Amino acid sequence: MKWIVIVPLFLLSSILLHESGHALTAYLLGVENLAIRIWPGITLFSTFADYEYLMLAKSPMSGVASTELFFLPDTFSRMDSGLCMLMGSGITFVISLICLIWYSAYRPSGIQKACCIAGMLLVYDAFTYVIFPTVFGVRHLIVIGGDKPEPLIALEYLGVGTTAVSVIICCLIAQVVVTGWLLYTRR
Repeated sequence: MKWIVIVPLFLLSSILLHESGHALTAYLLGVENLAIRIWPGITLFSTFADYEYLMLAKSPMSGVASTELFFLPDTFSRMDSGLCMLMGSGITFVISLICLIWYSAYRPSGIQKACCIAGMLLVYDAFTYVIFPTVFGVRHLIVIGGDKPEPLIALEYLGVGTTAVSVIICCLIAQVVVTGWLLYTRR
């Protein structure tokens, strides 16, 4: 019964984290006016002066969430766009990797163990964003979410070659396997 609450909260938190990765990167690159939109139409704005912090969006959304950059600086390059695009799944991947290392090295218990496991499971974001649209031609959460392999497109924008992308995909798959193995063997 508790999973009925935990799973949706985990998914919502991971979506917020993913979109925050895009927004934080854009902000660090000079975009001052941006918003994170989350289904069913909730918009979080980065500025308090111009907008209410939380309000209902007036237009329908095509996906589960998006980060909207309202005023792009003239200096925003293809590389900047690639970095902003990559850091959605990039932030969830880095957090999941840190939690995996922590869980492996320190064998936490209690709330720390629960947080590590939740963090390790964030690897689903990058994994599904790469594998599902590319291999199966479906959205990254099968029926909802983005339908393009956002991290792969971002790596292309950043000029990363196909060999490096293949290595990154192999590392991502290895992390999923190790996460599954650890969760199975350390129950």
